[in-house]
Amino acid sequence: MSQTVRMFAVHYANRSGRGKAAFFLTYEAARDLVDARMAVWSKGAKYLNLTKTEAEMPKPAPSLSPTVRTMDAYCEGKPHAVAIIEAYRHQYAA
Repeated sequence: MSQTVRMFAVHYANRSGRGKAAFFLTYEAARDLVDARMAVWSKGAKYLNLTKTEAEMPKPAPSLSPTVRTMDAYCEGKPHAVAIIEAYRHQYAA
């Protein structure tokens, strides 16, 4: 018997549920956001609205998702970028 994962759309605050969703979450993750008071369910519990607007959301640290900018800094030998890439080296070993 196949099990399906139901995903819920998540929208930023002050936006309707009609537009493009910011991201999608499973029910368990969505419930955790609501329990933490970071989001609220829409009427009918079809999607979530975050309690903060897009501009208020903090940007992730470069160590969480290395970008091209981090890779360029690594090639230039900048210490902070070298530390980030070395931490990810074990994941990309051939």
